[in-house]
Amino acid sequence: MGAAIGFGLLWFVLLPIVAVLLFVTIVGIPLGLFLLFALGLVYSIGYVAGGLALGRLVVKEPTSRYLAFLAGWGALRVIALVPLLGGIAWLVGTVLGLGTLWVAARAPSGDRTVRVPESPSAEREGV
Repeated sequence: MGAAIGFGLLWFVLLPIVAVLLFVTIVGIPLGLFLLFALGLVYSIGYVAGGLALGRLVVKEPTSRYLAFLAGWGALRVIALVPLLGGIAWLVGTVLGLGTLWVAARAPSGDRTVRVPESPSAEREGV
């Protein structure tokens, strides 16, 4: 879980910086513009993956992934009803989703399923 949060925060901050740095050269301007325009799509995909990862904390593995996504997305939307917490919920969901996608992409080729680790207290109790 720590790796997913760390990599997600890295990608969340690094992508806009790289897009702005591409404006230094004439050749990089179209790529920088494309990357800036694509950030909305990338962050939306991260938000969806974050909703799925948060939903898997509530709805365990044998159940449908669609039900897990709806549970996570619903929790994020309920939190978003509070004015200041809405932006924080979007940030947390997006960072967690981007990191989860990065960790899943770097997994060995035979194991592409994303597993949310159990809480540390459940590991100590032997659950």
